[in-house]
Amino acid sequence: MTDFARAPQLVGQLVGSRDVIAFSAAMARMIGDVEATVFMCQACYWQSKVGDKNWFYKLRDAERDSEGRMVPPSDASRQSWEWETALPRARQESARRRLKALGLLDEDRRGVPAKLYYRVNFERLYQLLLQSNQLAETPPTGWSEVRLQGGGNSTDKPAEAPPTIRTQTTAQTNAETTTTTALHNDIGGPPLVSHLIFDRTVSQHRKLLTALLARLPVEAAQDIADELAGALEEVSRGKRIAISSIRGWVLDLVQRWQAGSFQLDSGKTVQARRAEIREAAAHSATTQRSRSKGAEEQLQLVRRMTNARPVEQRLSSAE
Repeated sequence: MTDFARAPQLVGQLVGSRDVIAFSAAMARMIGDVEATVFMCQACYWQSKVGDKNWFYKLRDAERDSEGRMVPPSDASRQSWEWETALPRARQESARRRLKALGLLDEDRRGVPAKLYYRVNFERLYQLLLQSNQLAETPPTGWSEVRLQGGGNSTDKPAEAPPTIRTQTTAQTNAETTTTTALHNDIGGPPLVSHLIFDRTVSQHRKLLTALLARLPVEAAQDIADELAGALEEVSRGKRIAISSIRGWVLDLVQRWQAGSFQLDSGKTVQARRAEIREAAAHSATTQRSRSKGAEEQLQLVRRMTNARPVEQRLSSAE
């Protein structure tokens, strides 16, 4: 069983009901957009209702009265993103673009007339939270106790019709610092959020590297950042001469990459070390999950994973 096998039900308990959206600061830091995070939290809730890997359908626009004001859904088939998140069409589309670019949200248009179905990729969500160093060891204060009884329904959560059809990680991370960096997006719209991992050796050059590597693909940018980290480590150990100009050295690597002649060398050690750290983190997560007993303890782990702080968002009718 995978580490996130129970994520649909647990995340559903985490993010609450349709009228209370638990805003996850960890997700927001990883996604890089507040409105996309609101959309994602609500999508996680509905995904937990239908089950992992299943699709769910939801209208884009809310129902309105004769004066054009939003009104509650008339029945379960009329549930909409606009009513539940207060995001109008344009902002919904912007949020969806961001989530799809990160691989967090799948969409499928089907039927006649066509309906748009959604699916949250919980596995990708877990991976990005891990990569962006957003897995917290200590849960935030202010959580009310949620006790699961019988079939697993929370006692403080109202029953409602589903839409039509944390893991604790502890690892040695002092070798690197993870920073969420918005890289250039050539297709317009909000910048795509990438997760460049800056080793502690180059942490003081983070701003410079971000500027110099902004227009490169994420993989190439990461390789060049790691190559610099590995080279500086070799300098500190006396295995190579000092680099007189970090800017010039990095620009030379960028030019080599553009010419197709760049090859990772000194950075291999850095990437191997990072892989060991991630493997240790994944092992720690698996071990912790196997030791947890009962749904309540597993829910606490998901809370630690997302580090979400419940924030009530009372959605009133738009004037």
